[in-house]
Amino acid sequence: MRSGARWTVVAIVLSGASAAGAQTGAGEVRVAPASPQMTWFPIVYYTPETSVAAGGGAVLTWRKEGQDGSLRPDSLQAFLVYTAKQQSFLRLNPEVYLRDGRFRVEGALTHIHMPTSYFGIGNPSDLDRDEVDAREEKYTNRRFALEGAALVSVAGPLRVGVVARFARDRLRDLEAGGELAGGGVPGSAGGEVGGVGPVVEWDTRDRTFAPATGSWLRAWVQSHRRALGSDFRFERYGLDLRHYLPVGSGHVLALQAGADTVRGQVPFYQLVSPPLRGLYQGVFVDRAQTFVQGEWRMRPRGRWGAAVFAGAGGTGADLSDIRPAELWAAGAGVRYLLNAREGIALRLDLGVSPLGVFPYFMIMEAF
Repeated sequence: MRSGARWTVVAIVLSGASAAGAQTGAGEVRVAPASPQMTWFPIVYYTPETSVAAGGGAVLTWRKEGQDGSLRPDSLQAFLVYTAKQQSFLRLNPEVYLRDGRFRVEGALTHIHMPTSYFGIGNPSDLDRDEVDAREEKYTNRRFALEGAALVSVAGPLRVGVVARFARDRLRDLEAGGELAGGGVPGSAGGEVGGVGPVVEWDTRDRTFAPATGSWLRAWVQSHRRALGSDFRFERYGLDLRHYLPVGSGHVLALQAGADTVRGQVPFYQLVSPPLRGLYQGVFVDRAQTFVQGEWRMRPRGRWGAAVFAGAGGTGADLSDIRPAELWAAGAGVRYLLNAREGIALRLDLGVSPLGVFPYFMIMEAF
């Protein structure tokens, strides 16, 4: 379990890119500088499974010549980690706005070759550390994934569009005698998933990377079929609701609620879990999850800032089976501002749950 905690840190660092933004639609018209800005940071860690690992991340932002400064910037996020055992994690996230922000195109390319763990499906919320260790099956996943979305503004902050995803998973080094090696778990032989579906979004945030006011609401459906290149036939439904309230001078209250559910023949690595810092990754997964969380952010004065956070959630075979507060996590962290113009910060959080204390080192806010 201790080694898995380190893998959690890396996974969240590299999946920390938040949902994309839209036009602010308020405030004075101002012309933004067109010169691009590069923000970068190093990644260094060690685990027994990976040995020494090192890499870095960068966020490139730019605006078009003469662009209204109230519009969101185009951006490219990139992360790369390589280990002494020739394992790797690569992720690229481009996001481009067209026609003065009316159209937005976003994407993600991901390649993973890393060790991780399987703990079973539908675990009870009262597991202790010894029970988690007893359920752990280590394996290595090699994944290549492409994701994309195209959205158009139809009325003020309302956008509609389409999302698509393709992923290929190759599993190796399965533990002999385990559930995965036995072949009875859907997805234990790896495979391909391909899905497409509609997305609806409402965005009134004042900025993309570190909002201080406004809301961001997103709902989506993805259908996975053989005609789309999928070895598995299933649907995925998702809802993400976020709101930001300025509180006094330099403080922000960030709130988030969400739900995900999958139906059909779903590989185990496509199941869902509440995204709460402090929960042990991969332990509480099932076909449905709901969660709520809040964070009090003390915005940076100079370069340094801080935050405290807490959340609760639950999982189940269906949304009706979930006990919404059966899982909980809380914690605190510090922030170091890297890019003042866009509000991009490096952060170190410590999340606490009944299973222990887990560190998270990443760029940008969690939501």
